[in-house]
Amino acid sequence: MDFKSRFKSSLKPLSEKATKALSYWQSFSLKMRVLMITLLFVGIFLSVLPYGIKWAMKEALLKQGLEQVHIEDVSFNLFTGQFKVENMLLKKAGKAPLTLGEFFVDFDWMSLFKKRLVIDKVILQKTHVYVDFQPDKFLDVAGIIIPLNKQTPKEEQPSGGLTWKLGLNSLVLKNTVVSVIAPNLDKNVRFDEVSLNDLQNWAPTSPANVNFKVEVGNGKEYGGFKGDLKVNAFSETQKVVGKVAINNLLLQAYEKFLPPEIEQLAAKIGGKINLSADNKYGDIQAKINSDLTLEKGAVQTKDLQASVKEIVFNGESEVSLHSGELKLQNNAKLSIENANLNTSDVSLKVGGLTLEGTRTLVHKDQSLQVKADESLAIQNTALKQKDNQLAIDDLQWKGQVETQKETNTALNVDGALQLVGINLSQKALVLHGKALAWQGNTHLDIPSESKQSLKLKTQGKIAMDEWALANTQKELLMSSFESLNSQVGFALPLSVSLKDFNLNKIIVAQFKQGKTEQARLPLAQLKSFNLKDFNIKGTDKINVGKVDVDSLKVNLDFDENRHIHQLDAVMASLPIDQKTSTKKQAVKQSKADQKAKPAALQLAFDGLDFKGQNRIELLTHATQPAMHKNINIQTLSIGKLSYQRPNRSTPIRLLATVDKYTKVDIKGTAKPLTKKLNMDLATRIHDMDLYSFSPLIKRELGYRIQSGSLNLTSDVKVKNDVLTSKNHVLLVGFEMEADDSGQTQTKAQSSENAVAKTANEAGGLMSATALKFGLNMLRDSRDNIDLDLPVNGDLSDPGFDATSAINVALRNALTGGTKLALTLALQPYGAIAMATSYAYNQVNKIQFQSVSFVAGKNELSKGMSEYLDKMGKLLKEKKQITLKVCGYYTQQDVDLLTAEIRSNDTSKTDDEEKGQSQQQKQTGQQALSEQAKMQLNQQLYELAKSRQRLVKDWLVEKGGIDPSRLTTCHPEQQQQTVTGVSLSM
Repeated sequence: MDFKSRFKSSLKPLSEKATKALSYWQSFSLKMRVLMITLLFVGIFLSVLPYGIKWAMKEALLKQGLEQVHIEDVSFNLFTGQFKVENMLLKKAGKAPLTLGEFFVDFDWMSLFKKRLVIDKVILQKTHVYVDFQPDKFLDVAGIIIPLNKQTPKEEQPSGGLTWKLGLNSLVLKNTVVSVIAPNLDKNVRFDEVSLNDLQNWAPTSPANVNFKVEVGNGKEYGGFKGDLKVNAFSETQKVVGKVAINNLLLQAYEKFLPPEIEQLAAKIGGKINLSADNKYGDIQAKINSDLTLEKGAVQTKDLQASVKEIVFNGESEVSLHSGELKLQNNAKLSIENANLNTSDVSLKVGGLTLEGTRTLVHKDQSLQVKADESLAIQNTALKQKDNQLAIDDLQWKGQVETQKETNTALNVDGALQLVGINLSQKALVLHGKALAWQGNTHLDIPSESKQSLKLKTQGKIAMDEWALANTQKELLMSSFESLNSQVGFALPLSVSLKDFNLNKIIVAQFKQGKTEQARLPLAQLKSFNLKDFNIKGTDKINVGKVDVDSLKVNLDFDENRHIHQLDAVMASLPIDQKTSTKKQAVKQSKADQKAKPAALQLAFDGLDFKGQNRIELLTHATQPAMHKNINIQTLSIGKLSYQRPNRSTPIRLLATVDKYTKVDIKGTAKPLTKKLNMDLATRIHDMDLYSFSPLIKRELGYRIQSGSLNLTSDVKVKNDVLTSKNHVLLVGFEMEADDSGQTQTKAQSSENAVAKTANEAGGLMSATALKFGLNMLRDSRDNIDLDLPVNGDLSDPGFDATSAINVALRNALTGGTKLALTLALQPYGAIAMATSYAYNQVNKIQFQSVSFVAGKNELSKGMSEYLDKMGKLLKEKKQITLKVCGYYTQQDVDLLTAEIRSNDTSKTDDEEKGQSQQQKQTGQQALSEQAKMQLNQQLYELAKSRQRLVKDWLVEKGGIDPSRLTTCHPEQQQQTVTGVSLSM
C-alpha cells in the first residue's frame, strides 16, 4: 500500500470521531454553544492572566526606568478586582532597591472608563523603603525624586510610559522599614502600621490623608505614637498638615538599635505635635506646635551617667528655608526637674530649670544671626569636680541676646542676672554669698582673622549681699562684707571703670574660736568704704576718685615673733604655693628687667578722708604681760594728686589719740608724683606712756621701761631729696630696769651680752655703768631728758643712712660715751624706742603717801577720795611738779586672785600634779598650772594698771591737772602692807 493510502487509512478514525463530535455539538442550541465557547476562553484567560500580569508589570516598570524588577508570585481576581504580589524587588540604576514583602491591591473597575487607574485599597507588608536626602538638591523616595531647588531638572519620563491617571483610595503599610540616608546620617526607622488615603494625581490640590500608628512591643508594653496628616504629594508645592500624638512611649524599646557605646537609654515620652509644612523646589515653610513630656530619663555610657525626673517642652516654632537662607522663629518654654550628670571627675545636679522666651535665628552665607528674649530660672544647682564644689540655690536671668555679622561677628547680651545662695568651696576654703545681682550690657566682637584681637566691652550695675570667705579647718573667717554696690565697666584692650563703689560692713581675718574675746577680734573691720570713681586705661593710666573710709577698726595681735597671727593665718589659707609664687615672680621680674622700662605711671587721685570712729588696737597676747594699746584716729586725710600737675602740693593731715591722753598730730604737704621727693611735715606727739611698749622690745634688749612719757616735736622738710629736719625729744620721768620675768635671757646675760653685742656692732666699747652715767648727764633739774636732734642729708646719695644721720645728732647732744646706747635703742624702734636704751634707777626721789585700794579690787579705800583732792590742789599750786603714778599689787592681791583662779583651774598636767608637796595637798594650797599662772600674772598686771589709770583720771578730770604732768609706770609687785598706787616726784 502506498503512502497516500496508508495516510487516508490513519485519518479515518479521527474523521469518524470529529464527525461524531460535530453531530453532538450541532445538537445544542446556539446560545449554549456561545456560552460554552466564552467559558472556555475565560478559563484559558484566567489561567494565564497572572502570568500575563506579572510579565506586563515587569515590562511596564522597566519602561519606567527601572534597572531590575523581580516578582516572585502574582495572584489576581478579575471579578473582585483584588490583586496580590509577593516578594517584589524594584531596583533603579544607582539607587537603593525598594523591597515589598507582600503587596495587596483592590482595584476600582468603574474608574477605568475615565482612563483612571484607581486603586481602592493597597496593603504593603514587610516593606523596606530607602530615602536619600541631599540638602539644597533633592529628596529621593524609593527612586521618586522630589527637587529641592529650581535648578534641579525633572527626570525625563521614558517613552512608552503609562498615560493613564493614577489614584489611591487607601494605602496601608505594615511592618515597614524606612532607611534614611543623609549627610552624617544613616538610620533605619520602623513603622508598625501606616495608612495613606485619597491620593490622586489628577487632583494635585486635593490632599491625601496619612495616618500611622506605632505600638511598640508584642504586648504594647512600650507604648507608642500615632499621627494624622494631610499631604499634597502631586502638586507643585508639597504640603503636610496634621498632628502626631505620643502615648507613653518607652525609649527602652529602642536600646538594641543604639550604638554599642550607649549602655542604657530609658525614658517615657508623651505629648502631641501639630505641624504644617510647605515645600516648593526647596523653599520650605514650616510651623510646629509642640507639647511634650519626658519622664524618668536616663542615659549611660562607659564614662557618663545622666538622669532626669521630668522634662516638659511646649511652644511654637516657625522654620523657613528660602534661597539658601534658613530662618527659625521660636516661642517656647522648657522645664527640667531633678537632672543629674556624672562623669569620672565631674558631678552636676540641677533641682529645677525653666527656660522660656522668643528666639529668632537666621543662617545665610555661613553667617549666623540670633536674637533672643530669654527668661531662665535654675534652682538648687550643685557642681562638683574633685576638691572643688559650687552650689547655687537660685539663678534668675532675664534679658536679650543678639548676634550681628558685618566684617566681624558681634555678640550683644543685655539683661539682668540674680544669684541667691552661692557656695563655692575648695578643700577647706568656702566662699558663701547670700545674693548677687547684675544688670547691664556685654558686647563681644569676635575677629574673622586670627591676627586680630578679641574686643570685649561690659557696662552695668552690680550688687552683692552678705559674702564671706572662710577656712573651715582653721575656723577662720578670712573676709566678709554685708553689701557691695557699684557701676562697673570693663573692656579689652585693658580698661576698667568703677563708679559709686560702696562696700559696707567689711570684716578681715577673724577667728571664730579663741580663748579670749580679744583673740576673736578681726584683723580689720570697716563700716563702709566708698569710692566715687575708679578708672584704669592700659597699664600706665589710673584715675582714682574721692575715697571715704568710715569707722575703720584694726586689731594688730602680735605673737612672740612680732607676727600678726590673723594675717599669717590668712596667708597660710590661700591656695598659693608661696615658694613657687616667689620664684615665678623673681623670674618674671628678671625677664621684665631685660626689657625696656615701661612708660611712667599716670596717676590721678581725688583724695582720701577717714570719717566716723577709726581705731587701731595693738595687742600682744603672746607676751607677758600682754600689751593693749588703742589708737583712735579723729582725722586722716590726703588731698588731690594729678600726674598733670605733679608739682602741686598735696595736703596731709593725721590727728589721733593713743589710749586716753596721748595726742598725735601730723600735718603738712607732699609732692609724691615728682621724680625727687618733696615734703613738708610737722609731727607732734604729746604725753605718750612708754612702759606699755615694753613687751615689743624687752625680748631683744633684756630691759623694760619702768616709767616715763614721750613728747616729740618734729619738723621735716625734703626738697628735691635734700632732708632738713628739727626734732625735739622730751622724756618725762623716764626709768628702765632689767627684765626678770624669765621670758628673756638671765639678768646678767641680758645686760652684759646685749651691751657687748651692740657695742661690737657699733664699733664702740661701752659698759652699762657708763651708759647710766651718760643718761644721768642728760637729765635737767626736773629729772627730764630734753634733746634737740637736727637730722640733715641728701636722700638721693647712696651713702646716706638715716640711722647714721640720727647718730650724728646724738653725738652732738651727748658725750661720746653715751652715743652707743641710744643708737642701739633708736635703730630698731624709732623715736619711741629711743627712750628705752638701758636700765636707769633714780636714787633721789620724793615719795608721797600711796593711794590705797581694797585688796583684789580696783576700788579706792576709805578716805582716799579726799586725799586725791588734796594732791590735785598741790599740783595746781606747784606747777613745776611732775608726778609718777605707779600702780602695784601686793601679796594680798596675789592670794585673793590665786584662790579665785584655783577654784576654776582644771588644766594641771599629771607631771605638775606629781610635783606638789604632801603639805600643799593637805592644806589645799595646790600649785597652779602653767596656764593658770599666766592668767594670774596678767590679771595682777591689769589690776595694777587699772588702779593707776583710775588715779590719773581722777587728777585730770576732777583735779584739772594736765595729763602730761602725770607719768604712769610698769605695774609690779611691792612688799607693802597696803595695796594701791604710789605717788612720787
